[in-house]
Amino acid sequence: MKRIVLSMLAVLGVSVIMQTEVDAQMYIVKDGKVKVALDYTPDYITFENPMLCGGVVGEPVDLGLSVNWSSVNVGASTSDNFGNYYSWGEIDTKDDYSWNTYIHSINESYDYSGISKYQIMDNLRGGRWYDYDNNKQFIGDNKVVLETADDAASVNWGGDWIIPTKEDWQELFNNCYMIWTNDYNKDDSKNAGYIVKSKDKNNTSSIFLPVAGMHIKSDLCSEGIGYYLTSSLDNKTTISCSTVGLFSGYFSIFGSSRECGVSVRPICPHSGDTNSHDAVDLGLPSGKLWATCNIGSHLPEEKGGHYAWGEVTTKSDYSWSTYKHVYDGGSNYRDINKYTIDDGVNIETAWYNSSTGIFIGDNKSILEPTDDVATQNWGTEWRIPTWDEWMELYINTTQEWIENYNATGVNGYKLTSTKEGYTNAFIFLPVAGYIKDSSLTGNGLNGYYWTSSIFEKESDLARYVTFSMNSFYVLFEDSTFGGNYCARSNGMSIRPVCPSTK
Repeated sequence: MKRIVLSMLAVLGVSVIMQTEVDAQMYIVKDGKVKVALDYTPDYITFENPMLCGGVVGEPVDLGLSVNWSSVNVGASTSDNFGNYYSWGEIDTKDDYSWNTYIHSINESYDYSGISKYQIMDNLRGGRWYDYDNNKQFIGDNKVVLETADDAASVNWGGDWIIPTKEDWQELFNNCYMIWTNDYNKDDSKNAGYIVKSKDKNNTSSIFLPVAGMHIKSDLCSEGIGYYLTSSLDNKTTISCSTVGLFSGYFSIFGSSRECGVSVRPICPHSGDTNSHDAVDLGLPSGKLWATCNIGSHLPEEKGGHYAWGEVTTKSDYSWSTYKHVYDGGSNYRDINKYTIDDGVNIETAWYNSSTGIFIGDNKSILEPTDDVATQNWGTEWRIPTWDEWMELYINTTQEWIENYNATGVNGYKLTSTKEGYTNAFIFLPVAGYIKDSSLTGNGLNGYYWTSSIFEKESDLARYVTFSMNSFYVLFEDSTFGGNYCARSNGMSIRPVCPSTK
């Protein structure tokens, strides 16, 4: 793999100019080429230990550039952690990074020819962005920069975080010292990568870019080399995206195949929202405010992520064998080890003594903050609504099915307050379906939203709200909007609430 990548790059001449206690080598970009930076080590350059970041979102670092850079990769908790791997334009991690699992490709395609979004006129006339029956005319979308809904940084972190463009990366290279180290932690753990320092001696900020390799199909390849996504499609071919390559001694931006799994280092504006979210006051009796968008999005029409009940990250397989709250090695609901009640139904389970049949569970029926994806992703003021709070929302609003909301192509429900003084206030709930195992059902047709409440009759089930254009499970007999319960392992949408004092 290394030989393949090297053949794609114009190898840049570099020189080693210094050795430090972290076994570092410094490089500088001038006139578009990597050159020797200085013949001495500037006094203001120091090497610090990795920075711990609050929550799951990185801290913005001002390197004196046009944007702030995150202190960590998406999916990482410290600056030296690799974090997650993402295919270009995908927002979830997975086990297989190949064309037949690529989200922007038709299902029956096993190569690049099935790409269904972000297409340019590149003369690859075997692709579906050319009309085979009409003299192979180009019929693609000409989209070359990731939309918010397909941006792993934006969806997973919210706020104004996005994946950098190739121009953002080039600005970083041109205006910072790039310092290669083989042992960032200075503990023989071999955390290799680049320390990035501002050239301004009055700016002591830095970030670290670990080299995490690349996922090709189910294999992790090219360990010791760093690959980072840009939000830019390659300007020569639909099948490739612009990717940053970090090697020991040089770095470059080149085209790589979109389906491969690569690291993401987000950026945000200096005055941007690093993870705040808007709420709507509907005048509800409880005073609760409802978020304007789902977890994993920051626009009302964006569907966001799917989450199993009591889990705080998305995944590719929503089954009992991958469920967080089962014992190690567990493969079905009988192995649940948290949020169990004396239901009297499933006595041959982990929450009943196998010898005596006596209940030994925890009697927890409402999600704790550590297991609440809203709290963990958006902060302590936010949480998943209870079943009673969803009922309050329904009772105090009108519900209107909307197709093509604001000309976005997204269907869903508009809930408008009926309370005096608040009749102009509303929220929109997009219909994103649900995921069982690895299959998405009902996307664009049905909405499924978790509550924070376990089903009071069976420990393996939790309450959710569901709706569609014409029908609903009849808990509200006069309405198309209501609630139900299902297996906690399924993946559903999340719409948070917060106190009126937020």
